[in-house]
Amino acid sequence: MRALIAVCVVTLTCTAFLGAEEPIAAPAPPTLMMASATPCGPAVTLHIRTTQFVPTTIDIGRKMPVSDSTIANGRVVERVRYLEVLEQQTVMRPTPGAVMSVPVDGEHVFVTDLKGKPVLPSRLATMLKKETAVLVSMNGPVDPFFLQTTKPGTLIVYLPAERMSAPLEVLPPAKTDPNEPPLAKPKQ
Repeated sequence: MRALIAVCVVTLTCTAFLGAEEPIAAPAPPTLMMASATPCGPAVTLHIRTTQFVPTTIDIGRKMPVSDSTIANGRVVERVRYLEVLEQQTVMRPTPGAVMSVPVDGEHVFVTDLKGKPVLPSRLATMLKKETAVLVSMNGPVDPFFLQTTKPGTLIVYLPAERMSAPLEVLPPAKTDPNEPPLAKPKQ
């Protein structure tokens, strides 16, 4: 009995001394955005296009099994037919959003390649002459797990979250093409 009490006292003392474990935050995946860059003397300004999600209604066709029971020659015959049923579903369709201009200062905002090597501003301006897909991380280094399927040559922009919410130079959303085809129906 004394040994059990001693173990409990030691356990409680160690727990109180060491403190409770703090929960570990899971790393967040980087966000895929479109970006271009323009040189401004020795510095570079990134133009990052955000993504807006707009609710869109689509029709989804499904085949539903319907069973019929009939009596033929004194026996019950079960028959299954498939009826096509159209359902409307609301999905969030990604559309181009506002463009944010952010100067690359190398301290708060910087760009690296997939291996973590910093990209020089002079090289960045030539790599992003036209709008290109980049990964944007707003909470520190990107876990390599999220980069396993990333195309080689993709750049990672490290941008503090407060820069995304700060009212920088925000341009209106891009006009969408009315001739753009609708979302493809999911395969079943």
